[in-house]
Amino acid sequence: MKIGKNQNDRQSQRPADGRGFTLIELLVVVSIIALLISILLPSLRSAREQAKVVTCMATQSGIGRAAASYTSQYNEWLPGSPGTTGTQLLGHPDSGGWADEEVEMPPDAGPVQVWDWATPLQMYTHLPTNRAKKWRVLVDELKCPSNQFLSIPYPMGPTAQWPVQPMVSYNTLRQFMYWASGAPSFEASAPPWLTESTQIPQGYSPRLSKLGHPADNIFLTDGSRYTPDSGQVDHDVDWNAGFGGGFSDGGPTLKAGTIDVGYLRAFRVDRTLAPLTYRHKRAKDIGIVVSYFDGHGAYMTEQTSRFPDPWWPRGTRIPPFEMNSLSLATVSHHLTTGDGAPYYLVRR
Repeated sequence: MKIGKNQNDRQSQRPADGRGFTLIELLVVVSIIALLISILLPSLRSAREQAKVVTCMATQSGIGRAAASYTSQYNEWLPGSPGTTGTQLLGHPDSGGWADEEVEMPPDAGPVQVWDWATPLQMYTHLPTNRAKKWRVLVDELKCPSNQFLSIPYPMGPTAQWPVQPMVSYNTLRQFMYWASGAPSFEASAPPWLTESTQIPQGYSPRLSKLGHPADNIFLTDGSRYTPDSGQVDHDVDWNAGFGGGFSDGGPTLKAGTIDVGYLRAFRVDRTLAPLTYRHKRAKDIGIVVSYFDGHGAYMTEQTSRFPDPWWPRGTRIPPFEMNSLSLATVSHHLTTGDGAPYYLVRR
């Protein structure tokens, strides 16, 4: 009996069924988990990026459809031009004071700037009458999910009314918004460099039937309006700002280094500034999301975006010295020398 009792005591001290992991087994499990994470993480990151592209495209497509509806309602006139929707500011007796931060806009004033395309489309109702607050609402509500950049107001710098805020996400193309001649205001007139070197067609005005095929021409694109050489993004908040103001840009075909350099920086061929505009990635490519005048949206790699035709009115003549190297490479075999000097003719 005594011996049996000792045997029972020894059995009760044995481990339960099964055994714990050894150190080697734990290391193997950890290694397998780490390997799975390393395999899955790029896929998860890529899926997250693609979700942002889809969201951005949906936003821009909605804006594009609103623009298409506007043009059909207002006799083909394009929103966002100083000579169309922007004339509401130019003609108002108090407009001169709207460069100041503290001035409230009359309820009927409409856009916050002569280049403002968002307010005329009435994307949002009950916008503030305070110009600075209204601008901020437009930026916040129409924001690209990949736009994580901050911008400072120009020319006054940050103030109580105009603080540092998210960068404007989307720009129209100012070359679609100019008049070739006979513009109703100075701001809507094509500047000399755009009529003497790069020539938009005679008689062009910002109307749907003048620009080309709506399904081939870009109304809105990812962008960053101004990027100083310091790298700090800013946005021109003056109500009658020139050369596109805070809402319109020259697109990705022009050459940084011409007279246009101060108004082109969103699309400069500059790897350090590229993420400001080309902020969507697919595999090894960087790209942008655009919407066309017929309302559909699309993704463009940087390489495909440098082709000039979608960014200019049909019939525009662009000389080689006005194009950046990437754009020139896409059309170098299609240059025309009809008048002696070579140029590229926008065909659609």
